[in-house]
Amino acid sequence: MAWRISQGALLYDQLANWYGPLAQLVEAAGSRLFGVGMDTIFGMNIALTAGILFLIRAIFGTIGNRLTVWLCSVVFVLVFMVGSYRIDSNYSYIAPYSAQATYGLAGLLIVVWALLRHLKSERGVWLFVAGGGLAVAYLDKHEPLLAALGALGIYVAARVIRIVRQNTFKMSAPNAGRWLLGVIVWLASGFFSLWTPVFLFFASEGGVGYAFRATNRVVYTMLDPVFVNTVENSTFMRGLFGFDNPWGNFIVQLQAGALLLLVCAALALITWQWTKAQQFSSAWWGYLLAALAVAAGVCWANWHGPLQWIYLGRAIVFPVFIGGAVAAGWCGWSAWRGKGDFNHVLGVAMVGVAAALMFARMALHARIYHFGFFMAPLAVFFVIHLMTVEAARPWAGLQRANILLPAAFSLIVLCGAAFLGRANVLNYAKKTLEVGSGRDRFYTFESGMSEHGVLLQQMIKVVKDHAPGIHTLAAFPEASAVNYHLRLPSPLAETEFQPVSLAYVGQQHVLDELQAHPPDLIFLHYREMDEFGVKFFGADQASGLGIVIWINAHYVRTGFTGNTPDTFTGHSIDMYVRKPGE
Repeated sequence: MAWRISQGALLYDQLANWYGPLAQLVEAAGSRLFGVGMDTIFGMNIALTAGILFLIRAIFGTIGNRLTVWLCSVVFVLVFMVGSYRIDSNYSYIAPYSAQATYGLAGLLIVVWALLRHLKSERGVWLFVAGGGLAVAYLDKHEPLLAALGALGIYVAARVIRIVRQNTFKMSAPNAGRWLLGVIVWLASGFFSLWTPVFLFFASEGGVGYAFRATNRVVYTMLDPVFVNTVENSTFMRGLFGFDNPWGNFIVQLQAGALLLLVCAALALITWQWTKAQQFSSAWWGYLLAALAVAAGVCWANWHGPLQWIYLGRAIVFPVFIGGAVAAGWCGWSAWRGKGDFNHVLGVAMVGVAAALMFARMALHARIYHFGFFMAPLAVFFVIHLMTVEAARPWAGLQRANILLPAAFSLIVLCGAAFLGRANVLNYAKKTLEVGSGRDRFYTFESGMSEHGVLLQQMIKVVKDHAPGIHTLAAFPEASAVNYHLRLPSPLAETEFQPVSLAYVGQQHVLDELQAHPPDLIFLHYREMDEFGVKFFGADQASGLGIVIWINAHYVRTGFTGNTPDTFTGHSIDMYVRKPGE
């Protein structure tokens, strides 16, 4: 995307994309400034990641303490920042599957951080910054946008309630109205200070109508009935969201959450007894042993043996939703009654609501190893805050409890982070195959673990050796990396043609594009597509059979690697060029 946009291709016209435009425009600007190369993108992502880490530390330093800040930093670096838990390692902050994911998360964190600063200082400039952060999320991805709106909503509602309750009846409405008007003006100023230049850029490229569609792309996608229907009826998407087995997923995550809560309850019980400086009575020992026995039973039932890292993310699902709901209710009570540390309570509620909304899409399938790299961090950090700060508040006046409970909870967090960090290191150590060259060089798995890197090498080599004169290239259903590494554009707007993408775009639309702009060369990639409910691309109409028929009618196969489609056992690539006279 960055390469094509930097060369003048129009986003949402010559390049299809489901998400917002801001991250793509920034990366394209970086490519123009520093040159096209994967190292440019990686460098920009490292800078963005440093900013995200700063925001995380600032937020939890405000509502928490130094221990929370340190734990969140360690977990972010070891677990999320460079996570590599799958063969396709594009779920990290350095190489995300979508730039809008990480940029959108940064926008959400800017909103929360700026609102915390405004709560402390009441300076309008922080609302301006919050409006800019909201624009970043709005112009990138819908999950951070919804979470940012949730945090903003509870902030405004709690502050209005507080103002009304602090004033007499005659003055409450005018004061609240003036405050709310000022908030709206500052937020709108910050929002449109970023949205307007992006709008003007697209207007200069393709007109006002095109600019409105581009700058409001996230909202259009969320409300598009075709997109919603595609997501609801796709086997792949239903499995991704956990809708394929909702009751089973619910039970598994309930068990994992119960295990975490039981362990925390047992530690709190030990702390309570220890701070009283009394011997454990037989009754309390009984409660403790019962809790540990239930925890062991849940662990065995859930994992049937050794703890698997893949399930660790599921333990935070219900704690984050319960914690977010309790924090929101606690904030409303504090605002209405005027009791307690309102600023602290409101800060915790904002983070809790944002964390729960950010995590909502993963409620039935907490894939910490998948989309969880940007959806789960705030939820994990919020749970860490609850464990290390809020759980210790009842014992705040007891010196020994202030040390013991946070230390015990920190040990749990650090053990999990170390386990996942070790898994990352071991996975990266297996990447020894060098692919690409110069600024685009990267390392991946050798043949036998994954065929993607080997096949990409072969495609690059065969084009360079045997087809030096071509100008356009298309790869089906997904191999657009070859376009980038060869710097050969595709004449099609779409870059992915799996069943989900085809259902949304429409196979006939792709066929019309092929007929109007036939590529000089086509790669047809056969691979197992069980996750989409089909054997391989072109197995039926829903998986691109019409496209395969059109290719065979207008092109001739000139190169081949791997197994034949009728004896398909892994990966294979067909290469096609146009038939004489076409």
